[in-house]
Amino acid sequence: MRGARRSRPRAKDGNGYVDADELSGSLATALTILSGNTPGYRFVRGTDVPGALEQFRTLPPQGRLRLLAPHGGREFRGALHCFSIADKWRDAAATVAGASGVGHWLAGHLSLVGPSTDGVSPLRNFLGDIVGTTDFSLAIRLTSGRPNAKIVIAAISPDGDPICFLKFGPQPLVSRLVRAEAATLAELADAPFPATLPTVLFSGSWSECDVLVTTSVPMRSLPTNSDLPHGISDQIFEACPSRRDTLAASSFWSAMTTRIHHLADDGHDPDGTLQRSHAMVEHRWHKREFEFGRGHGDWAKSNLGLNGSRLVAIDWERSRPDLPRNMDLAHFALAGGRQTVRSRLLDHHAVEARTARHLAAAGRPHEAAEALVVLDLLEMVVRFAEASSAGLPGHDTKFGPMLAALHVEGGGRAGIRP
Repeated sequence: MRGARRSRPRAKDGNGYVDADELSGSLATALTILSGNTPGYRFVRGTDVPGALEQFRTLPPQGRLRLLAPHGGREFRGALHCFSIADKWRDAAATVAGASGVGHWLAGHLSLVGPSTDGVSPLRNFLGDIVGTTDFSLAIRLTSGRPNAKIVIAAISPDGDPICFLKFGPQPLVSRLVRAEAATLAELADAPFPATLPTVLFSGSWSECDVLVTTSVPMRSLPTNSDLPHGISDQIFEACPSRRDTLAASSFWSAMTTRIHHLADDGHDPDGTLQRSHAMVEHRWHKREFEFGRGHGDWAKSNLGLNGSRLVAIDWERSRPDLPRNMDLAHFALAGGRQTVRSRLLDHHAVEARTARHLAAAGRPHEAAEALVVLDLLEMVVRFAEASSAGLPGHDTKFGPMLAALHVEGGGRAGIRP
């Protein structure tokens, strides 16, 4: 009957099971991970749930969930810190957690129940075998609109320090990224790098999905306007094999061409921006020589930090051995670009100027800045289009409009309403 509603099943303590239609997207994936893809496990709302195997605070309390955080005060603050949750409510949540140990008014609550025979969730058992203890809390960062749709899990010690991180590939595109990072970290483990990278603790299949478990490297945020990442990025390139070639003859551009053609054939370049951008790059730079070698692929402040005076670099899933030299510096400038509050414009020339400054800080010629920015911008738009093609969440309001503006403005000042 129209308007009729089924009553929600209730747990014995009066808390409600999470309805199946609420278990979509990343929350459903989180349940799959926690349960090891074993039937019979469910999320239950509330606290004091009999037989709860795991308990979480859901953050933020309204809108799209971003984090399932531990209950304990130290573990709660540790989860907020290691996932760099937005300052506008991170500080308030941490303050309440520190004062009362709960932060109750800022978060809802979910508990995991299921047919475990030893009172421990399958995921906790799996990680416990890897790190040698089950005395930790779990924190789960849900997807946040980026073109990788990757859930990341941290095991956090009773003192609030992350022990390890787990990345889980339940979908083909995400699986490829998880496998790619595992292969890159293994390849670079013994390289004479001027940066600290996570160590692989486990790489393989678990519960029919690709899994990567890495150590947690203690790090603090980079100082504002630090030039350290720019020089280190170029030193990483120099520490690995490289070759000089024209853009047209490079494996990098060949792969980019194939990706764009596939997206166009599948209807994921509806306004032709990718194809026009591809033609523009070929017209301007196809005969230009670049050095191609190891790049990080997502060289941004969110993936960098300091351990003492040494740079720490995490999240190597987009790394490749054939990226144009210093494209990472263009990405650093592009990722840090902000749309103005009033017009929400992103200025191509401002990003190009920042890239030129980063190149100078690395002792590299700044003349390549324009080409590197356009190549990285094209890469970002392709990533979002590939995620959309794979049915993953996320909407590009930053890079696609900027790339389209390059054509609308005829190469002039690139700013456009997203």
